[in-house]
Amino acid sequence: MSKDSYFYFKDFKVKQRPGVFKIGTDGVIAGLLAECESNQRILEVGTGTGLISLLLANRFPDISIVAIDLQKEAADLAGENFADSPFASRLTALQADFLEFQSIEPFDLIISNPPYFLPNQQTPDKKRQIARQTTHLSAEHLLNKAPLLLTESGRLSIIAPNLPVNPAMKLIKQTFIRSFPNSPTIRMFGTYGMEHAPLEKETDILTLYEPDQSRSAQYQHLSQNFYLK
Repeated sequence: MSKDSYFYFKDFKVKQRPGVFKIGTDGVIAGLLAECESNQRILEVGTGTGLISLLLANRFPDISIVAIDLQKEAADLAGENFADSPFASRLTALQADFLEFQSIEPFDLIISNPPYFLPNQQTPDKKRQIARQTTHLSAEHLLNKAPLLLTESGRLSIIAPNLPVNPAMKLIKQTFIRSFPNSPTIRMFGTYGMEHAPLEKETDILTLYEPDQSRSAQYQHLSQNFYLK
């Protein structure tokens, strides 16, 4: 008996499978906050189920996306979800190690929801360790490698508990994400660029829920075209 389960959006569904990191709010927010322009070429790093790529393809009908994951099971699952979506012709899933990944044609945007837990050798599940811990991929890894894969005006977007500083790329926009009004920041969504001229950093705040745990007006507005309800 199959252990696959499905998460349904308005225009597509995402198959989930044991052993591959499941859909979470972080991935949804990254897919909804990222900014693209027509005909841009996107790279998603650590795609898992393919959620972020699917949301971006849904939002921007002219972009093409290459989604990579270190784990074969994840890349295969993302490929299945892409093939089963209305955006199949614009989505490609590959098993690849980002630290060794090369591309002849540069990308306009790299986006990732990278692991953020520090390495813990006591974790017995190797796949879970790769998906959740910074051993093989971290925000710092992304910042160091991204300039080699981006166009001169390219962007790197990351969702993480904290946004690192790196001399190679400047943080040009950040969104502080909190669960409830007046609650602490739980995540940050940041966009980096390689411009040499100083830019004024844009700062936003996104509150996800009202005190009664219903979606906030902000989050509802952001997600209303994608969630079923």
